[in-house]
Amino acid sequence: VLTQKNIKYCFNYLKYPYINLCPNNVQIVMMPTFHVFGFLLGIGNIHNLSLIVILQKFQPNHFCEIIEEYNVTALHIVPTIAVFLAKHPTVKNYDFSSVKDIMCGAAPLGTEVQSILEQRFNCKIRQIYGMTETCGLITLMPMGEEYKIGSAGKPLPWVEIKIIDIVTNKEMAQGGIGEICVKTEQNMKGYLGMVEETQNMYLEDGYMRTGDIGYLDEDGELFIVDRLKEL
Repeated sequence: VLTQKNIKYCFNYLKYPYINLCPNNVQIVMMPTFHVFGFLLGIGNIHNLSLIVILQKFQPNHFCEIIEEYNVTALHIVPTIAVFLAKHPTVKNYDFSSVKDIMCGAAPLGTEVQSILEQRFNCKIRQIYGMTETCGLITLMPMGEEYKIGSAGKPLPWVEIKIIDIVTNKEMAQGGIGEICVKTEQNMKGYLGMVEETQNMYLEDGYMRTGDIGYLDEDGELFIVDRLKEL
């Protein structure tokens, strides 16, 4: 269950310096609008008078044609599409010079693919991290700031993150690998009709478990390592 307050907080990052939704922007939205990121991109672009091109599904050549035809300025993609853009030979046949910002989420992006994409598009690839339970993004590096390859960025200003030991639930020292937990006004109210599952998501201090494994480095950047349920 996501509340109006949750969604209201998300509008804070749907503008510069996080996601530059403005009248001059052109974006492709191909994530389902019932998915939190697809939903937020849709209403965010409408709210900021940006042009959006909605695709029903990802079709490689059509995707490239749309970028070229509409002079798309920003891409929000997942790692499988990133691999296609980095390695498929057909990509070289299109003009992508209009693209100024690329964000990739849903899973960690390999450093090799990220490096190839940054050279091909001549712009930085910003990895993002979020989940439906937090009504979208919780880490993202502001536009123009330097960051490390493989980093998912820093927590948004209204987001607190801590890493806990997966056995003891105690907070790890800086650099320690454990479960990522988050505290923010974006956190969901709970799972509809699932009281026990909702209670199990939260720690006593109000932090919510994400089920993801990672660490915070000395600069406060988050790195995703694995999924807890897959360990």
